[in-house]
Amino acid sequence: MLKLDLSEPEEQALYLNMQKFLVVLFAALVSLTYVVVFYQPDPALSSEFGTLTVLLLLFSEVFAGGMLIYFMDSVVSRWGIGSGVGLFILADVSQAMFAGLVNPEMEVGYGGNLWAIGVIPRLIQIIFMPESIGLTGGVYEKLTIDFLFASGIIALIATIAVFFAIIYVESMRLSVKVPGFRRRKRLLVPVKFVYFTYIFFIPLMFALDILHIIQAIGKVFYARGITILGTYDEWGNAESGVMYFLQPIYSPYDWIPALMATPHEPWEIALRILISTSMLIVATILSAFLWIKLTEGLEEKDIMRMVRSLSLPIRKDFQIKAIKRQIDRRISRILVLECIIFCILSEILNMFGSLGNVSVYLLLAVSIAYGFYEEWMFWAFSER
Repeated sequence: MLKLDLSEPEEQALYLNMQKFLVVLFAALVSLTYVVVFYQPDPALSSEFGTLTVLLLLFSEVFAGGMLIYFMDSVVSRWGIGSGVGLFILADVSQAMFAGLVNPEMEVGYGGNLWAIGVIPRLIQIIFMPESIGLTGGVYEKLTIDFLFASGIIALIATIAVFFAIIYVESMRLSVKVPGFRRRKRLLVPVKFVYFTYIFFIPLMFALDILHIIQAIGKVFYARGITILGTYDEWGNAESGVMYFLQPIYSPYDWIPALMATPHEPWEIALRILISTSMLIVATILSAFLWIKLTEGLEEKDIMRMVRSLSLPIRKDFQIKAIKRQIDRRISRILVLECIIFCILSEILNMFGSLGNVSVYLLLAVSIAYGFYEEWMFWAFSER
């Protein structure tokens, strides 16, 4: 927005200092939001030291945590491989998936239900201790749809399927023609099809926020006794009206008739899936185009990152600029196709569940892991 020329040392320093200032500012704002909205001070500590003192201590703790993340990200980004924030996201999602696989406890999670127990302990119970979970009448006769989803078996299968689908999409390449060294000769350079996962993920989360805001409007009307937009149950889920069809699918219990708390006709369920998925795709595409316009498309440093692992003689500036022009011409079609693919994958995770209930964050985690793999391979190849 400021039209800075990052090739100039003064403007580059201004850009970096503004980034640091915004990091501190947003860390302070987020910390203040958590303290005011989510965290409640302990009554005993408040009576002894004062409520304001306890709130200041909570604010300092959250703010210090945010700054530690920033400093660790700087260290990893400068001296390590890939992004530090990406590493933290990958570690968080991996921890949740690992717990969803081997966690033996039942007290944690959503009300102590079967989601809290890992898939492996649940399978051990099914095979060796069926009587402990009510399968005395025959294991295979009692494995109902509800049990398969609640035990996480279907979520494990969906997670594996989406994992390999993301890897396949990440490994796709586009052939781009660029000028060669010889006259009237062109090179076909394979560049990544998915080259801006972070650019996609932010619009996806923004689109989900838009859908949540729409539901919040419906809940406000319903709380005031206005049911023209729809009605809600005690858990805040839309049961009827327009808001039911505009509500995203969050779990298998939102679309499988045998699992739904409030039964609906099959055509209503199908229409809700179609509308919510279409709205998510449209909102994501619009947000992605807005993001690309604000960032003025792909930068040349991103082009260099894409082609540096290829053993092709691309080292001149005009060739990099030629690749950028070719990608900018196709960026509209690439954006639409990527948004459709990732929105469908995210809907699959919501509909069938995911290991550790990571949902859409699995898409980002796998993409980050694949990016680390590519960075590591390039580093190992360069060392040789």
